[in-house]
Amino acid sequence: MRILLGIAMAAALPLAVEAGPRRVADVSKQLETLGAHPSGMVAAGGRVFFSGEDRVHGRELWMTDGTEAGTKLVNDLRVGQAGSHPAMLRAVGDRVFFFADDGEHGVELWSTDGEVTVIAGDQRPGGINFSPRQAVAAGGLLYFAEGPNPGPSDFMGYGLWRSDGTSDGTFPLNLRDPDTFLLPFGRADLLTELGGGLFFTNHGRELWQSPGTLAETVRLADLGDGAQIISMLAIENSLWFTLHRSDPSLFQVAGGRLFFAANDGIHGDELWRSDTGGTALVRDIRPGTGT
Repeated sequence: MRILLGIAMAAALPLAVEAGPRRVADVSKQLETLGAHPSGMVAAGGRVFFSGEDRVHGRELWMTDGTEAGTKLVNDLRVGQAGSHPAMLRAVGDRVFFFADDGEHGVELWSTDGEVTVIAGDQRPGGINFSPRQAVAAGGLLYFAEGPNPGPSDFMGYGLWRSDGTSDGTFPLNLRDPDTFLLPFGRADLLTELGGGLFFTNHGRELWQSPGTLAETVRLADLGDGAQIISMLAIENSLWFTLHRSDPSLFQVAGGRLFFAANDGIHGDELWRSDTGGTALVRDIRPGTGT
């Protein structure tokens, strides 16, 4: 059973455009049927950055101010037609963070303001690649979650990282313990920004919050076995999510409210209610933190 606990409204970035569509620039300079295949577009500093491919540089990072003269290659990170393949572009203030392979360091995190492009340290020395699954900007930082790394580097997969664009400011919040092979708070998923902070789930069952330091990363709620947070949406000052639970008897609607069982890590498994006014504990029937 899936229960929708929130509804999001998407707002498009207002751009000044001339009447009718027009081509800004022919980036590829190739046959009209091929094109540059722009992708990953993100707005920062009054310009739009995107990954594009021309006949000379391969797929690299480009930017545009909306004019042909103002559409140009940002950096040729990997000289030659192979390209660095910028991916997962995210705007953090006036800078753009992205992952790319310069042919020397493997897939690493980079950032640019359109003029100067820097690497956020060689965090995976020896050409080992990052394999980012998700990335979100929050509070002037970039947070990203990894997927599995192929081969012997798989040990380093599924970490949660934060970065301010510098080498010292880029480090894992959630990295496997070399002795136990465990992640401090599990596999991070559904990264969402709200109020300048990061919210995420642990395997979809636990809800966590982080301001950017491991010490202050805390669990907000444990929804219990069988729960699965499928999606999360930040709306104004509230976080809403779609929840699937294997036992539908644990969720009931009455009087315009949703009643459900959950463990917030403080009261144990107790009865909660939720409506448009918020979510609250109905009563701590059996005091204590046990289930």
